Amino acid sequence: MRDFSFFINLVKDNVDEITIFVVETILGDFWYYFVLMEGPIMKLSVKQAAVVGTAAVALVGTGWINQMHRVSADTAQTNQITVTQAQLEQAQANVNSATAAVTQAQVALQQAQAKVSSLTTQLADQQAEVAKLKATQDDQPAALEAAQAQLAQTQGALAAAKQTLTAAQNNQTSKQNTLAQAQTLLSQDQSAVAAAQKEVNNRQTALAADEKAQTNTTPVNATTLANAKQKLRQTQQQANQADQTAANKATIKKLADQSVASAQQEDVAAKAKLSKDQANLDAAQAKLNQVDQKIADANTTVSTAEKTLAAEEQKAEAQSSANVIVLPAGVDRTLFNRGLTNDQIEAILAPGFDLNAEFHHNEADEKVTTNLDSPEIERELSIFAASLLNPLCKQLNFNQWQVTDLSVKVAQDMADQYDQDKFDMGATGDHDLPAFAKVESENNILGISESGLPYSNIGGEPFTSLDAEKESLYYSLLSCIFNDEASQFGHTHNVLNWNTLLDGPSDQVTMYEGISHDHVGETSYIL
Repeated sequence: MRDFSFFINLVKDNVDEITIFVVETILGDFWYYFVLMEGPIMKLSVKQAAVVGTAAVALVGTGWINQMHRVSADTAQTNQITVTQAQLEQAQANVNSATAAVTQAQVALQQAQAKVSSLTTQLADQQAEVAKLKATQDDQPAALEAAQAQLAQTQGALAAAKQTLTAAQNNQTSKQNTLAQAQTLLSQDQSAVAAAQKEVNNRQTALAADEKAQTNTTPVNATTLANAKQKLRQTQQQANQADQTAANKATIKKLADQSVASAQQEDVAAKAKLSKDQANLDAAQAKLNQVDQKIADANTTVSTAEKTLAAEEQKAEAQSSANVIVLPAGVDRTLFNRGLTNDQIEAILAPGFDLNAEFHHNEADEKVTTNLDSPEIERELSIFAASLLNPLCKQLNFNQWQVTDLSVKVAQDMADQYDQDKFDMGATGDHDLPAFAKVESENNILGISESGLPYSNIGGEPFTSLDAEKESLYYSLLSCIFNDEASQFGHTHNVLNWNTLLDGPSDQVTMYEGISHDHVGETSYIL
């Protein structure tokens, strides 16, 4: 029998090399590399390669190599899910940022709407104030002008607020567009997650089929299969987490959609309110235009009246040029501040009566013999009195008298009230104080000062001409100025505006004057 001991010993001593040869023959260039599931490719030692290679020979006929290729593909799919998860998180961050921007835009819109509402209310209040001041513009021109200036300022502020509101609406629209884009990207990422999950499910089904076909594998194959199952569970957990994240994102998107819908509803309501406010503003502006037109008409009337008054004053000045009251020596604005007695003051003032005793008649006035108690005559008498008194007031640096339609009306109202009360100041030596309160209330004024003294035609007969009225008024004023010791010089103070020295700087007070006479004592009134 042939001795094969040498050959047997050779095989025994070189079993690793023989095994490697077999493995290399079967596996080609990968004879000492082996893929373990989804981990990195592991390089084995020669002996390890021999053992694993032997197992690999047994697996060639069972399709296990194909199974390991599937597991590697599952690993790539898991990485894809991870990438998709990162994209989802970025998309959600974009949605969150866009939602916050929409909220901020909504706050800005609400603030702009609140400002428009506040300014609209303020505008209505100021327009009411303008209308109120317009009703009394003859007495409060400065207040009316200030109210109109404030109204113009409020209109400017309202226009600016409306611009801000428009900008806020445009900003909100932009933020909503950004949110819509972010939501679209989120939806796309969610679709990618769904596709990845579907692929994982397909891989899982294929792995389950392979597991069923490998129930009789070697212990090495069972260990590898267990590792593959563990990795698959991890992949499934990641897929479940991706599904939960997608569900959370969907909930957040729903809330964002609700927020946008609410913002849109509020925007519609704001636009409706703005439209209503604009209509109110337009109506208020129309009323203001009407008021402006009335003011313009009133200014035209005032201008015409001023021209008429100037002509009348020129006429009165021409008619009274021969009648000028002159102050005697020693009379200046310090007369009542020198510590003099009433007798001493009277001694200084008394020569003034004789100094101005002669009244110069006017032929034109002598021809006026009808309607001597008409408003036109009362106005001419008031202007005549002012032409006599204002040069004295100017000389003493006191306020000068102004004649207006209202001052003449108040003077006549006082005379009418004296007639109604049957009050005779000449007989009582006093003033009709209840008449003061009533006339002040009816004309919405304060501070009527009556400085009249009885004056009438010679013998108490009715006046026969305007010239006679002016003559009687002339001598009554002389008495008020130069012969008033019995009244503690109260008439002297009033007719020359001496009281403005006590009230403060003379340029801070405007004095109005009107002359009329009642039918009891033919009494004059200077207001």
